[in-house]
Amino acid sequence: MPENICFAPHLDDEIIGCYSVLDNIDTVVYWTRDYRETNVEAMNDDPAMPDYVHRDDINLDGREINHLYIPSKHDFHPLHKEVHLSGIRIAPNAKHVRYYSVEMNVPWLKEEEEPRMKQALFYKWYPGEVETIAKSDKYFLFKSVQPFDEYIWAVVRFEREGFHCWPDAPDEVKFLRNEHRHKFFFEVSVQQFGDDRDLEYFIIKKRIEKFVLSNQWAIHTSCEMFARQTRDATMLMYPGRAVRVSVMEDGENGCILE
Repeated sequence: MPENICFAPHLDDEIIGCYSVLDNIDTVVYWTRDYRETNVEAMNDDPAMPDYVHRDDINLDGREINHLYIPSKHDFHPLHKEVHLSGIRIAPNAKHVRYYSVEMNVPWLKEEEEPRMKQALFYKWYPGEVETIAKSDKYFLFKSVQPFDEYIWAVVRFEREGFHCWPDAPDEVKFLRNEHRHKFFFEVSVQQFGDDRDLEYFIIKKRIEKFVLSNQWAIHTSCEMFARQTRDATMLMYPGRAVRVSVMEDGENGCILE
């Protein structure tokens, strides 16, 4: 029968990173043997908790895995990165791979729906961590399980003909003080949450291009100003997502704003 398995570099990572799906996890495979392991027997006796097995005591070859939960590649801890790679190696054996973080470095965080219950469960099984990890609320106020582990950008491009000038241009480029024409090339990237058309390119382009082409820009507007105002407008259209904007003059010189 297919299992849901969590790879935990340290005992407590499964609660910090996978609390929101802990009820669905059958087995926690942990890597580190330390004082926290003294609770493993009690946790295995608790029907509300998954089974806990050290990686040296389990053979995953040939096991049917439904969901495999592994640390995000964005976590900084060296062991988390090692366990992430271990998960990638076994990922082809799993029907679904999900990524979690304990360090909040990932591009996809959500607010925990039950932070007090998560905190209480952590305190129950890992009281020795109260003076370290547990004193920071951040570990209980977020959840991070997602089916992707990277920044995915929806990218749209369009252009606008326009005139501008730089009244304060230095003498070396004093010709820029005069009004002159450019073809401005815009590239707007909007963060996606998933790889199956989370955002549709044509819709994004239509909305952002309409803002750029219909806006009345001041004659002294620079590429950086174009980029900032476009970025801010896009963030209002797509709240909670990272946005970056590139504006180039005639496809040669310009800026990138993140």
